[in-house]
Amino acid sequence: MANPGWRKCRRQGPGGWAGRLHFKVSERTCQVARPPRADLGRAGSRYETKSFDPMKRRTFLWSSTLGLIGSSLAVAKDDQRIGKLGPSEFKQANELAAARIKVIVPTDAALTELDRLLVSKVAMAGIMQASASAWALSKIQSMDVKTIAQAEIDEQAVLSDKLKEIAAAKNFDLPKEPGGEQKKILDDIMDNTQPVDREYLKTIGVEGHRALQTAMEEVRAKAQDATLKQLAAAALPIVAVHLTVARDELETL
Repeated sequence: MANPGWRKCRRQGPGGWAGRLHFKVSERTCQVARPPRADLGRAGSRYETKSFDPMKRRTFLWSSTLGLIGSSLAVAKDDQRIGKLGPSEFKQANELAAARIKVIVPTDAALTELDRLLVSKVAMAGIMQASASAWALSKIQSMDVKTIAQAEIDEQAVLSDKLKEIAAAKNFDLPKEPGGEQKKILDDIMDNTQPVDREYLKTIGVEGHRALQTAMEEVRAKAQDATLKQLAAAALPIVAVHLTVARDELETL
């Protein structure tokens, strides 16, 4: 019968930690010692004598557990769903929106000051969305969130190309960088050293698309230029899709 004063742990054999080692428990420390002869194991095994504080071990285990919990909460679950859409559904929605935007043919009619302001808001929002998505793409851990970020990059590339085409036809200059508030949002997200899945979905996927949606709805409601209204009508559905999938994916965290 095994000595009740001994507990099982791991033995260091010729190939590293393997087998079993026994240690005797004192009040505050555990002293690793040579086990009873009956438990020596195979020939050639060697044992080390170590002491450690059980409180330190519990602290280490608790810290490790908290770290694992924090990591799991920061990364979306990969369930092969983009929000609640299947990959093919999401891809089809993006392709349809891109096709609708690309076929728009701008007129050369000059824009009013209000129209210039409205389209500039759309352009600056798009620059922020594209810049943040490109930065986050290599840092996102979830493949589902990566799909969302890549789709955002692609969406903004199509939208940016059309805005440049409209600006050239109507002879006005588009903003080349985001506004002050948008720069601050970019700085904040880029300062994040933790897994960025949650922050990306919240700041760019949800809040960023809400801002872009508001800007597009203003164009649709207030712009006088027919080309801008056509652009808003073509882009708003995919903006809504991206907002929805980001919100749904965020709920899986």
